[in-house]
Amino acid sequence: MNINGFYQMFDCDLEDAAVGSKWNEWIKGLENYLKWVNVTDGERKKAALLHHAGVEVIRIYEAVEKNYKDGKEDPDTVDTYEDIKRKLGDHFNPRKNRYYEKHIFRSTKQEEGESIASYATRLRNVSQYSGFKDVEDDKMR
Repeated sequence: MNINGFYQMFDCDLEDAAVGSKWNEWIKGLENYLKWVNVTDGERKKAALLHHAGVEVIRIYEAVEKNYKDGKEDPDTVDTYEDIKRKLGDHFNPRKNRYYEKHIFRSTKQEEGESIASYATRLRNVSQYSGFKDVEDDKMR
């Protein structure tokens, strides 16, 4: 049995409006996977992130500013796993317009046949960028 298993590649469709949310979910899944296969070393975590993310994500990472030893461009970057995760997260999750996000939140309606629990979960997900402190107080009552 191969203990390392397989973790799916990230679907890097930048035209998809939900790419940021998908990235956040993918990273959480990757971290669970790394925990499952007992990868704790920073270098191995970096390699796993870039390997499993796929070629398109590697190209994006290659285009972002990196941290170098002594500030000099060097083939050996000193970006940590957390640095890479943050930089890619910033790329896939650009700053949000809170007014627009509040509009999206307030215009979210329960879909036909959707359970209350599913609707409440969807509202919580939509509210992530709205700036509301307590979602329960604004829409769910």
